[in-house]
Amino acid sequence: MANRAFFGLKEKANQAISKINLKLEEKLQQTISQLEQTQEKSHKECLQATLDTIAHEIRNPLMALGGFARRLAQIATDDSELKTYAQVVINEASRLERVLKDINEYCQTGSKFVFFSLPKQNKFSILTT
Repeated sequence: MANRAFFGLKEKANQAISKINLKLEEKLQQTISQLEQTQEKSHKECLQATLDTIAHEIRNPLMALGGFARRLAQIATDDSELKTYAQVVINEASRLERVLKDINEYCQTGSKFVFFSLPKQNKFSILTT
């Protein structure tokens, strides 16, 4: 009789331990999932902050470069090489400004990053001919 009671108690203890293990496994999975989500969010926030800083640091000298190139293009004669070179700089500065605008939009919206397409023609071929 004592053996039967012992085995019954042992069975109940095993069932209770199984329920506890199941709950612990569920809680562990929830915790792991939350940790992964937190890491992903933290990584995205870090990436956004980095891109925002890079865009900001590039924007000011780029604006100065484009402004000086526009001024050179205004004072150069219509058929001069200087005007041609200044126009190349203006075009490339404008393209970089668009890239920075896209980066800024990404940082503000958190949307998926849009990869920029490079121009099909090499704009600097004018300089080598």
